Order: sequence, then C-alpha cells, then structure tokens
Amino acid sequence: MEGAGNAGRVLYVGDPPGAADFAEAIDEAGLAVTRVSHRSAALDRLDADSFDCVVGDVADGLALLDAVRDRYPDLPYVYVADDGDDDADEALARGATDYLERRGDRDQRDLLVARVVNAASRRDGDAPTGSDDRECGADDEPDRERVPDDAGSWEHESSLRELYRTASNADLDAERKRHRMLELGRERLGVDVGFVSHIEDGTMEIVDAVGSHELLQSGQTAPLADTYCRKTIEADEPLSVADAESEGWRDDPAYETYGLGCYVGAKLFVDDELYGTVCFADRASRSRSFSENERLYVELISQWLGYEQERLVDERALREQNRRLEEFASVVSHDLRNPLNVARIYLTMAEETGDEADFEQVRCAHDRMEQRIRNLLALARGGDGPGDVADRDLSAVATAAWENVEADGAALDTEGELTVAADRERLQRLLENLFRNAVEHGSTGPHSHARGDVHQTESDAANRNAKRSEDAAERDSAGSRSSADDARERDGAVTIRVGPLDGGEGFYVADDGPGIPEDRRESVFEHGYSTVDGGTGLGLAIVRRVAEAHDWSVSVGESEAGGARFEVRWSGDESADESDATDADE
Repeated sequence: MEGAGNAGRVLYVGDPPGAADFAEAIDEAGLAVTRVSHRSAALDRLDADSFDCVVGDVADGLALLDAVRDRYPDLPYVYVADDGDDDADEALARGATDYLERRGDRDQRDLLVARVVNAASRRDGDAPTGSDDRECGADDEPDRERVPDDAGSWEHESSLRELYRTASNADLDAERKRHRMLELGRERLGVDVGFVSHIEDGTMEIVDAVGSHELLQSGQTAPLADTYCRKTIEADEPLSVADAESEGWRDDPAYETYGLGCYVGAKLFVDDELYGTVCFADRASRSRSFSENERLYVELISQWLGYEQERLVDERALREQNRRLEEFASVVSHDLRNPLNVARIYLTMAEETGDEADFEQVRCAHDRMEQRIRNLLALARGGDGPGDVADRDLSAVATAAWENVEADGAALDTEGELTVAADRERLQRLLENLFRNAVEHGSTGPHSHARGDVHQTESDAANRNAKRSEDAAERDSAGSRSSADDARERDGAVTIRVGPLDGGEGFYVADDGPGIPEDRRESVFEHGYSTVDGGTGLGLAIVRRVAEAHDWSVSVGESEAGGARFEVRWSGDESADESDATDADE
C-alpha cells in the first residue's frame, strides 16, 4: 500500500450519531467506503464482496467482532466504542486490529482514518479479503512476511495495542503517559532518542525526552533555525530522514549541532494550535527509510499527546479555579467576619450612648469590608488575561492611583519617564496596592499602621469603649493641636518614589519606611500573609497576580533609604539579585 489512497475498500458497520462524519472522513482519505447499519447486513456484504478492513461501530460491538472473526479471522478490524466503554482489552483479545473510543469533546476523524489505514496496511500486498478469501485452502493463506512493514504486522499490531493501553490507563497522569509513549516510540522505531518539543518565538524547548543524547534532554533549548523541528513544522506529513548525510543534511545547522543520522518527527497540535513536535532520532543512520506504518505510528503518538496536553491544560485551569474559590471562602468566612463584628459592637454602643464617634467606627468597619471585597474581586480576576493592553505613561497612572489612596500625610514622587505596555485599570490597581502597603506599613504617624502594628479588632472595640472617658479627659487637658505636633506627624509620614529601572526593563516602587526583613520578602506575596492583625493579606498577592497576568515578575528588596523597594520587570525573570534593589532609586 502506498498511502491511504490505495488501501482499498472499507466496510463501515453502524449508524450512531457521528457515523456519517466518520465514514465520510475515511472516504475523503481515498478509501472506498460501504456503509451498512447492522450485523446481518455486514455479514451479507462480506459474503458477497471483498474488503480490506471492517469498522465496527454498533451497540453490540463484541458480537459483531466475534461473527466477523468466525468467518474471516485475518480481516483487519477497527473496533469503535462509545465514550466510557471499557471493552478495549476484550476487543483486542478477541482479535480486533485496533480500537477507537468515541469522544464527544473532540474531532476524532483524522485519528480514525490513521487507525483504519494502519489496520488495512497489514493486508497490503495480499489477496483481497472477503468472499474470495473463503475459497482459499490452508496452504493458500496469505504470507504475512509479504507485509512491507519491516517490523512485521504482528509486531506492529502489538505496539499499537500497547500504545492504546498507555493512552487509556486512568492510573497514569498526562506527564507519565507522555513519557511512556516516548519510550514505546523509541522501542518501536529502534532508535535512541524520543522527545517532545514546544516551539515559541523562534525557540525550540524540549519539555520531555528519553534517550542518551546530551543535547536532547528535558529543559534544553535551541534556536528553531538550528533544529530538525523547523522542517518538521513546515512539512504537511511527518518528516523522516533515514541517512542524513546521503540525503543532503551534512551542511545543515541541525546536523552540525546534533549529529543525528536518522530522524522522524510529526507536528503536535494543542487546541488546533501548533504546540511543537514529537520526534524520534538516533546518531546512527538507517539502512532503509522509515516505513509508512512507522510514520503513521509517530503521527498517532502526536495526536494522542495533543489530546493529553489539552487535558493537562484543562486540569491546571480547574485547579487554579478551585484555588481561587478556596481564597474566596477563606476571606469571606474569616477576614470579613472581624470588621462585621466590630461594626455590630459599635452599633450596639451607639444605640446606647448616641455618641457620634461610635457611628463613625461603624462606618469605618463597613469601609474596611468594602475595601476587602474589592481586593478579593481583584485577586480573583487578576489571573485572567491582561485585557486592554496599550502603551501607558507610568507617571500618569501612578498619579491616578495615588488619588485613590488615603495618604495619611505620605508623599509620592514620580521620577523619570517610562511607557508601560499594560491594561491601565490593572496597572493602576497594582500601583494602588503597593502605595497602600507603603502607607500602612511605612509611616510612623498616628493614623498609619507601621509594620507589625494592628488594625482594629473586636477586643479593640471593647477596650476603646472602656477608655473613652479617659481619652476625652486627656483631650480636654491637652487643648488644641499645636503646629509642632502637625510637623512631627508630617515628619513621620512615608515618602514613596516611582520610576523606571535601569535600561527601561521595568519600574520600581520604593519607600523610606522600616522596610521588610529579608526572611519575609517571599512570604509577603502569599495570599493571606499579613503582619497586620486583622489584615486581609491580599494587597501584595494582588500585585503578583496582576504582574503575572502581564507576564511580568515582581520582587522586593531594600531601598536606598532602608525601606521597601518593589521591582516589576518585563522579562519574567525573578532571579535578579535582590541586592540590585539597593541601587539608587533615581
């Protein structure tokens, strides 16, 4: 057989939803398809005509398979089952050549065509099957050695079955399945190396690999132009090279870099987008070309791995969604309870005393709840795509963010000019949270919350009521505020500076407050972490989430003035030395 176009005739048995599309795909691949709807009609057609493969797509599939095998034990047969059907091993044990489990969430037409072609290829070169076969005596049975696949049809079928068992093994996660398939492919093709690559922005990165080649290991990267993969993704069919030197690869940068004598690779698609390649290779050349079955085998692996990668992405998205739901539950059940209880206590006292100060505390408690709800929503949405990305003036956005922060006497200085490619709303949210963090933790005035200070709690509310008369007396004796007192408060307020990093690789937000201890600098970005009793611990978690949504990184170190300095970088590289943060802020 030379490709699917000469594979002959296929009998498609069944009429479930989607069967017409399956049969049409097989027909478009160049095979002549005859369709019948049930077992008795299938047996009648097999008695009357010659076929090269049967596709069984009926409810009682095992009964049809048994009936076909009783009459035609060597006729290639592809068993199709509904989603969730666990008859795969049984069907293969009863003599099915291959198996396809119907999935409602993906297009499997190409996969079915590949399996039909694979199954029909074991008959390639033999006399047609069907009624003519039944007239052959035992001595006239077609010789299996005539199948052109050098590994032999039985070995080919066995490798397909093992591949299917791996793909359908529910005990293996996606990464272990991928690694096992690479091992199977390496064994099937008789080569040393198997790997999966991810291709992006002109770079090839190996995400998984088996074999001993030192340059073809997980995590290795290379310019796409220096790899065999560049030609793999340009080809319509799997690319195969049996003898690189004799086939004109001697001066190719891929051969010069990797020294691979033979290679076969197929494109890998995830959600209909090119993800990378699946490749098998060896330093040694081959005495023969890769057969049609071998190339189809690699293509089949690439299709299965594409499905597994899609599932892996879906699982990660689901885990992230569940994590966000847990964050919601944590804040709603704990962080909102405290200000709500404070409001209730002060409301009770206000009803008893009519004191305006108690009503003010109720309003403050509600304001804190409103802020925490906004923070929670920002945290939940921060991991989505960045939205309306455009060039933004950092100084202008910082000024707008500052207007939304209760400054408590703090000052903002914007230094230098920088244009940031960002969603304006989210960039402003990031800056607002950095500013609030500096004001709440960096000032030493009476209205700010220095690092380690506390927000108002239920016990604070009770204690404050007990001390109110004492405080009032103290205020009466102190008289009005002096200008010196105001100056001292202003002197204790934090100054915040915003400006570009050297080389325009990002920007910094630095303050002259007490700073963050080195052993706490990574923890401050964690959800729920706060040095402020009663704080949500969401502000800096929001900062990191917004940064990651833009593919930025954020780190914290010490400013020149000894306070905190946050650096946001475009590169996504968080490995930059924190000591860089001690550089001048200008």
